[in-house]
Amino acid sequence: MQLFQVIFILITFSFIEIFGDEVQEIVPVPPLNYTKPPYSVKIVGGSPARLHQFPWQASITSCEGGSCYICGGSLISKRYVLTAAHCAAGLTRFVIGLGSNSRNRPAVTLTSNIKVVHPQYDAKSLGNDVAVIKLPWSVKLNKAIQPIILPRSNNTYDNANATVSGYGKTSAWSSSSDQLNFVDMRIISNGQCREIFGSVIRDSSLCAVGKNLSRQNVCQGDSGGPLVVKEGNSTVQVGVVSFVSAAGCAAGYPSGYARVSSFYEWIANMTDIDL
Repeated sequence: MQLFQVIFILITFSFIEIFGDEVQEIVPVPPLNYTKPPYSVKIVGGSPARLHQFPWQASITSCEGGSCYICGGSLISKRYVLTAAHCAAGLTRFVIGLGSNSRNRPAVTLTSNIKVVHPQYDAKSLGNDVAVIKLPWSVKLNKAIQPIILPRSNNTYDNANATVSGYGKTSAWSSSSDQLNFVDMRIISNGQCREIFGSVIRDSSLCAVGKNLSRQNVCQGDSGGPLVVKEGNSTVQVGVVSFVSAAGCAAGYPSGYARVSSFYEWIANMTDIDL
């Protein structure tokens, strides 16, 4: 597994698909290396989260070899956080922040060195881009800290309104964002997404575009975070932030996610959630 320390969004381990006369390249939404100021990394077109709006949101910081990386994640039970495989593979120590819209001032901070990366994770095509991190003890639940529900159904959620949240940067060349931000998205069909990215889009993938502006999107620092939808009175996590177009986060192309329902059984077997 690679550590994606980049200034530009172009990354060595990419996967090229040709659609028509265009070459569309996908790259992971890398962990934000905040020892150097990367280029234009942010939730694009987002807004600050309200208090307790995303009580399942986790910040994940891992420091290796003198560099520190920021990813997002989601609390799925009192003991486990779900994130992207490319946020966990190759790293050994994770500092998890919970319960606050401020990344630098979490209500609860825990350190873990226990992770499970999906055994079929493919760093080139970004297939099976999911991992779980085990917390050292069960967290106390309250208004600020709540696990997110995971979907068991095979609903594709095509055309559903969704929301993605994270601590990605909010302007080019700025320091990493302390404020939790979110953006409204619309889920598109895998067929539509394959027309852009080709065969890297599997049944276990999910794609979304900005609901109101095509350039709304996720970017570095948001990786591993949750894409959620409303189902009645409940909120369900349908995606894990995985990749964007190599053309850039604000280029207007869809962002890609690991489809949570495709990995529900694996997640349940690796954690303490019910099958």
